[in-house]
Amino acid sequence: MENKEKIVVVTWDFTEVSEAALAHAERYTKESGSRIHCLHICTARDDQDALKTKIQEQLKEKSLSGDTPIEVVVKEGKIYSSINAYTKEVKAELVIMGTHGMIGSQKIFGSKALRVIVGSEIPFLVVQQKPVNEFEEIVLPFDSNMEGREKLRWVVYFADKYHLRVRMLKKLSSIRDVQKTINNNIAFAKRILDEHNIPWELNIESNVRDFPEEVIRFAEKISASMVMVMTTKNIGWTDFMFGAGEQKIIANDAKIPVICINPREDLKKPTLFN
Repeated sequence: MENKEKIVVVTWDFTEVSEAALAHAERYTKESGSRIHCLHICTARDDQDALKTKIQEQLKEKSLSGDTPIEVVVKEGKIYSSINAYTKEVKAELVIMGTHGMIGSQKIFGSKALRVIVGSEIPFLVVQQKPVNEFEEIVLPFDSNMEGREKLRWVVYFADKYHLRVRMLKKLSSIRDVQKTINNNIAFAKRILDEHNIPWELNIESNVRDFPEEVIRFAEKISASMVMVMTTKNIGWTDFMFGAGEQKIIANDAKIPVICINPREDLKKPTLFN
C-alpha cells in the first residue's frame, strides 16, 4: 500500500465542494505526510496559465492552503478520463473529490462523481462538505458479493492510519445460500481485522429492500467519519440511469464522506447490493 510519491490529488472546479475536498486533504496529509496536487481539467479553448493563476489566487485569497504546500495542476481533457489518467501518471495514493450529490438531470442519468470514479485503480474519497467530526468510525457494509472482501485491505490501511473503529453492517437475506455467503464474508472480515488489531463491531440490518439507504441511516445515527463501498464493476448506462447501489451512498443526503474502491479486473462482475 505504500507509495514513495505520497501524492493526494484534489479535483478542483472553483466551487465550495472543491474547497471541502481540499479541507479533507489537508487533514489527511497531516497524518500521511503526503503532498497535495490540486487538479483542474480544462478544454482546449482555455488558457491553462490563466487558470492556474486563478486557482493559486483563490487558494491564497481564502487562505485555503494554510501551511500545507499545494501544487496546482491544470490539464486539458475530459474529466471522466483525464482525472484517472493524471492520478495514474503521478502514482497518487488517494483522490479526494467534492460532489454536489445528485441534482437535476443527474437523478436521471446518474452521478457525475460515479462516472469519474469507475475504472480508477486508486481509491476516491468523495465529500460534500468540510470535515465536521474527528476520525473515529468507518462503516463497512457487507452483502453476498465476494468482491466485498477486496475492500478489507483498504479498510485496514485507513483504520490503521487514523486509528478507526470499524462498524460492519450485515445485510440479512431470506435466501439460505445468500445468507451463508454473507456470513462467510463477515467471518473473513473479522479474521483480517483481528489479525491487524483493528477494533470492530458487528451490526445487523434487516431491511433487505433498500440496503444502501439503511447504510446511510446507520452511518448518520452513529456519526460515522466515513463509509466504504465497492463500485459496480463493468458499470453500464443502465446502472447510471437506474441507479447502481453505490450512487445513493456516494450522493447521500447526510453528506457523509464515502471511500470508493473499484474491483480488480481479475474478479468476476459483481453487483454491489443484490
